[in-house]
Amino acid sequence: MASNLTRLPVVVATRWIDKTVTTDPPRYTPHTEWALALTLTAETPLRVAVFIDRGRDRSWGLWARAASTEIELSARFFPYDWAGSDDVQISFEWQRTRVTDATLKSDPREVVRVTAPPAVETGDVFEVSELPVHGIALRVLALVEGNTEDRRQDRWRIKPEFSPSLPETLVPLTSGTQTGVSRA
Repeated sequence: MASNLTRLPVVVATRWIDKTVTTDPPRYTPHTEWALALTLTAETPLRVAVFIDRGRDRSWGLWARAASTEIELSARFFPYDWAGSDDVQISFEWQRTRVTDATLKSDPREVVRVTAPPAVETGDVFEVSELPVHGIALRVLALVEGNTEDRRQDRWRIKPEFSPSLPETLVPLTSGTQTGVSRA
């Protein structure tokens, strides 16, 4: 918990979105690709960081858009080669990882456990979903815009003065680097 960060309530909602796609028609059979949409709503503008935790590794990224009172994020599950492989790219905004899983490829709702609570507080990292069989969890940190500092080209960071009160895994979010990998 980041005790010095501003604490405000955030409403959380999730929903599955499906889309039928095909590549190189008419040779390939149409198939369904899935995304888990996550909407965060608050009374004050927010910024968010996204995380993919896989075992002891955590990839993270700062959502490079203007702060907003409503933010929609997306976790997508894309087959690399629908007809020839069970490899799936898990893409949580711009953070990505790869797994091999036929069930995940055909219908992630059977493999992905949605764990997002209906409400959270800014300053807390919360779990959105997990893939227990692969040891993967998707997480988010919502921050009040006032706890962040604008940089150039829609970049931002957590204000460095919060570093001493942040858990070690969140300190890199004060650096100005927009993405990274840390190890627990």
